[in-house]
Amino acid sequence: MSGGGGDERIPLGIVSLDSGRLSQSLIDALSGIEGIKVEKVVSEEKLRQMVTDGIISLGLVIPEDFSSSLEENRGHFCENDLLQKAVLLFPGGPPGKGA
Repeated sequence: MSGGGGDERIPLGIVSLDSGRLSQSLIDALSGIEGIKVEKVVSEEKLRQMVTDGIISLGLVIPEDFSSSLEENRGHFCENDLLQKAVLLFPGGPPGKGA
């Protein structure tokens, strides 16, 4: 990175418990979105702490069976399948929950 202003991309921490090609494709796709800075994190516990501490803005946990579950449902896949299979972490908990 060059000197000057800070990085204005939103930091997104990702823990992938899945070694399949679809989880890597998801990570690659997210990495390619302008405005998002993907940071791989080694454990869900560490990711939760980083979100809680405000080190990253959002966390995404890709479950162990992510790729295989999506491949099993290949003919019936929709965008909501991704949301049902992955876990998003927000500072202070999920949106809409009282503090």
